[in-house]
Amino acid sequence: SSPGYYPDLMVLSENDAIVVAVSISEIMYASGDSHLAQWIELKNASETIEADLSNWKLWVTNHSETADGGMYDGKLEHEINLGGSIPPGQTFLIVAYSGKNGTGLPNHSVLDVGLSRDETLLNPHGFELYLEANTHQTDHNYHIPVDVANNMDLSSGRSQISFMPTLWTLPEGYDADGNRVSVVRKSGVDGESAAAWVLYNTSGQANNIGTPTYYGHDSDVSGPGHYPGSGLISSDDDVYSGVIISEIMYATGKGNLPQWIELKNRSETVGADMRNWTLWVTNHSENADGSTYAGELEHEIHLDGSLPPGQTFLIVARNGRNTTRLPSHRVHNFDLSHSETLLNPHGFELYLEANTHETDHKYHIKVDVANNMDLSSGRSQISVMPTLWTWPKGYDAAGNRVSIIRKSRIDDGESAQAWQLYNMSGQINRISTLTYYGHNSDISSPGHSPGGALPVELSKFRPERRKDTGEVVIRWITESELNNAGFNILRSETKNGDFTKVNTRLIAGQGTTSERTVYEFFDKTAKPNVIYYYQIQDVSLEGQVQTLRTSRLKGHITAAGKMTTIWADIKTSDN
Repeated sequence: SSPGYYPDLMVLSENDAIVVAVSISEIMYASGDSHLAQWIELKNASETIEADLSNWKLWVTNHSETADGGMYDGKLEHEINLGGSIPPGQTFLIVAYSGKNGTGLPNHSVLDVGLSRDETLLNPHGFELYLEANTHQTDHNYHIPVDVANNMDLSSGRSQISFMPTLWTLPEGYDADGNRVSVVRKSGVDGESAAAWVLYNTSGQANNIGTPTYYGHDSDVSGPGHYPGSGLISSDDDVYSGVIISEIMYATGKGNLPQWIELKNRSETVGADMRNWTLWVTNHSENADGSTYAGELEHEIHLDGSLPPGQTFLIVARNGRNTTRLPSHRVHNFDLSHSETLLNPHGFELYLEANTHETDHKYHIKVDVANNMDLSSGRSQISVMPTLWTWPKGYDAAGNRVSIIRKSRIDDGESAQAWQLYNMSGQINRISTLTYYGHNSDISSPGHSPGGALPVELSKFRPERRKDTGEVVIRWITESELNNAGFNILRSETKNGDFTKVNTRLIAGQGTTSERTVYEFFDKTAKPNVIYYYQIQDVSLEGQVQTLRTSRLKGHITAAGKMTTIWADIKTSDN
């Protein structure tokens, strides 16, 4: 099984984690009449890898003019040396100077640049933020660009950035009442695009933060330390329709292993605020053989926290052996005893509901249901209602526990067609790292949700040696991409040997797109007359790496001593 993993997930190298996971996520450039502190937020989108900020720099370059054509009186350039680290899923704040705040961030997650109160860090008319890693290297070729936020025209180069015209105008940075408003980054959008940034108060999120978050003044409309830009945390209809019950493990095995339920947020842009959500579990009163079910007929499970876009949340009967690597805030332990069960495999209803803090039930909001019992006569006696259909057995031929997964295209969780055993899904052979919640023989995938869409749909991957130069050019085509940061190309001289990454920097992907995209990469380090195997990996915006395909480049020696590709001899195989 693979709880917490995608197929072929691997631990990232330091460089890959830097490039993929960390972004400039929120900016407060308005200063107000009182010269309040401007600030910049960085976000580590990885759920598993900590970002080491040693030898990182943030270069701030301001436009030389203000919006009215006057001369900007602040410094045109700031070189900010970072340090420390950003834990998975957390934020780091860079502030012009220390000020009043309600972020709740620990001191090591806030860097004070040390400006005076009458100095500004950012020119609201125009600036570039250039985040770079590995800057201790004297050779700039080894510096690694991490992220950029910019509204200035750099098409003529970078030698005179401060005097370049602006390509687009930053939002004003104030609301109708004169309160400062930050801009937040939309997930997966290029930080040099105007479409990447939206005023915090236009995102509809401000009222969804239980504790005010600000740095400067408590009237600020912002979310430092909260990061709405990673997927705006919301409690609206988009989220209710986006969250589903995606996978269930109701088999217990010989050792009464913990049962569990997975929730999936199908939205790729909006996070789900699950405060005041409840999962109601109602079990059938009888077992499949007609005997009385010994467990509790009803469980009321109160949820909390948030569910980021495209991610999962696990509800477990009790703690058990696992290698999920899901963050603790996305695993809810119902804390049953070892002898208790959460679900009756013969029949149960899972009813997920939001807004349950309201005493008037008419304000409760149904989110999703999974059920195999006949409720046509009402809900007053669910436990004694007959079953309409039978849940799959929950074990394979060897007696291993098998979960059931939700088919992605069937919204009705009360239909037998919506569910299938995990080993029937065609996914199990794509999971190279054994993971589980309960026992290492489980066939399941909490945290992976195989019923969902794959991050990249690859239709072609082909390496070819050019006749004129002898170089290997690798071309590939994607039909769609989902939260895709980019690609790595790896090479080996043997099919089962160690593959080495060829590209020095991540090959940028398209983020999220349903359009076909053609890519080309030259392997200039390939030796002549050598048969190579090439792999392509996609890297998600959250830092997860998946091997998409391996292709063998096979050829013969020409009279000129170069290898010629014979396409009939190229074989591809999915990993």
